[in-house]
Amino acid sequence: MEIKRVLEELNAYYLTTRQAGHTTLMKRGISNYERKKLVMVHNMSYGRDLRIPKNEIVTLNSLDRLRGNDLPLVIDNSTLTTIFRESLSEYTRLEKERNVYRDANHLLQDDIRKMRANPFKTLFKTLWRRW
Repeated sequence: MEIKRVLEELNAYYLTTRQAGHTTLMKRGISNYERKKLVMVHNMSYGRDLRIPKNEIVTLNSLDRLRGNDLPLVIDNSTLTTIFRESLSEYTRLEKERNVYRDANHLLQDDIRKMRANPFKTLFKTLWRRW
């Protein structure tokens, strides 16, 4: 399984099915669940707009509330799209960084091969460039 493709597909799905009833389904589900639970939303004001009690709200900035907790967690779709988008952005950044490193390493290996093939020629070229 390629995680980047999974993130792209899920992100595309949630973005193209906006207004499909994801949040309504989530709200109905949590309203029928009478025990304590946690609901992850994008931010506190969004949680208040959804009429989720403050003591049940977890945001991306308050993930420490999950530590030591064994309550069930429901994640709103807007929060999921944020997680997917940020994950894809970081994945792309790391891919670019890896490619830069790979290219630099390839050039270094070429230089080492040239030095081994003609050590004196390489030495004189290097000295000449520095002058």
